[in-house]
Amino acid sequence: MADRQKIRVCMMGSRPSVKGGMSSVVRQQLQHNWGTGIEIRYMATHMSGSAVKRCLLFAKSYLQLLLSLIFQNGKTDILYLHMSYKGSFSRKYLIYKLAYFFGKKVILHMHGSEFRQYYDNADVKRKRRICELLEGSSRVIVLGEYWHQFIRKIAPEASIEVIQNAVAIPDEMASWNDRSIQLLYLGVLIPRKGVQDLLDAMEILNNRGTLRLRNIRLIVGGTGDEMAALQAQCRRLHLEEYVEFAGWVDGQSKKELLRNSQCLILPSYNEGLPVAILEALSYGVPVVSTDVGSIRDAVREGVSGHLVSPHAPAEIASAIEDITEQKEKWLRYSGQARSLAVQNFNETLFFGRIETIIRSVADGGRENDGATN
Repeated sequence: MADRQKIRVCMMGSRPSVKGGMSSVVRQQLQHNWGTGIEIRYMATHMSGSAVKRCLLFAKSYLQLLLSLIFQNGKTDILYLHMSYKGSFSRKYLIYKLAYFFGKKVILHMHGSEFRQYYDNADVKRKRRICELLEGSSRVIVLGEYWHQFIRKIAPEASIEVIQNAVAIPDEMASWNDRSIQLLYLGVLIPRKGVQDLLDAMEILNNRGTLRLRNIRLIVGGTGDEMAALQAQCRRLHLEEYVEFAGWVDGQSKKELLRNSQCLILPSYNEGLPVAILEALSYGVPVVSTDVGSIRDAVREGVSGHLVSPHAPAEIASAIEDITEQKEKWLRYSGQARSLAVQNFNETLFFGRIETIIRSVADGGRENDGATN
């Protein structure tokens, strides 16, 4: 492979328009100016919409890949697969088997926040297939040390690399506001995100008089199946004055929200390494989040924010009070959050490591246990 001019990579995953963290990484990679000799083409295997539409899209992409491998075999050197769990695993397993048949190498980039629960609940046959995919891939990219240890346990022969998500570091930073405090949630509105606990925490702060005293307001940026239930909970707790449901926010609207917020809260029950947290840190916005998945790699307790237990509204309320109680303390959290993002979660580091893996796999390398940072 070393004598070839191009390393041709077929990347596969959700359509970039799908809402969620994995699609954010896909968009980031598609917008990147890849290094000399690396050529990326993208094929979507999943979309939002009905089950029929999703199945038809996958069937179409699978057939296109099959025909490409049959008639244009030299145009694909590596299959780079973005995978979460459930249907995403099933789709990527079928693609992996196709790649294996045609002698193509696979890089598996894992994102699934609930992959551990998916594996634990799988039957013996599915667990064997999961292990086959993990150990048969030339590289398995995971988002943090938590996931590295888990994959090592279930697939001892997997070649694992820890590459944490990254974000572009903006020129501007969030700032303290003497007149009001803006709290922010960014993400889909589904049960595992724990937004109901955040609203319960807001009720605690309201009962203490903190919301009115400090003029605190929460912006919920997201859409999803729980939207109506969360809005009803907000009315039931008499929080309409303090909580705004802004719908899905992206692009410039998201940047403005981050720049004008003093704290991001993400009380999830399961996660990988959420892009929303890294975006907040990059703006110098301290974070309150649950200690799940690889979040502790980004939210350092007492440094860039606070870690709380899942299902713990009282802990969330106390953490919010601590971060927002005085300007000097907030400025310390903010500066440390920004420094952490610049040092550990910048795009230059992220893409440098991805490109190194692609070149190594193209040259035939397969380490039994990749470097972990």
